[in-house]
Amino acid sequence: MLDPKPLQSPDAPPGNDVTSRVQRLVQSDVPIVLSINGQIELRLTNRFARERLVEMLDRLEYIESIQDALDSMDRGEGIPLEDFMRRMSEKHGIPD
Repeated sequence: MLDPKPLQSPDAPPGNDVTSRVQRLVQSDVPIVLSINGQIELRLTNRFARERLVEMLDRLEYIESIQDALDSMDRGEGIPLEDFMRRMSEKHGIPD
């Protein structure tokens, strides 16, 4: 029988996020069933499909990180690369 509990709850402990739970499911032989409002939308029953799902989740996390960085840049946060390189060179005694 499938476990119908949601992949993530607001009070989930660390390591119990969606990606971690899906990665654990990929390693098992339990089918992954994704649903929206109780209606089954997707059923992953083989290892290849489950591995592909984890790859897609990883890719989405990378895209989200890049978007966060771009949003930060748009808000004027951070420093230009040239300033960063100069500061690191000075701090660590790296010649130009």
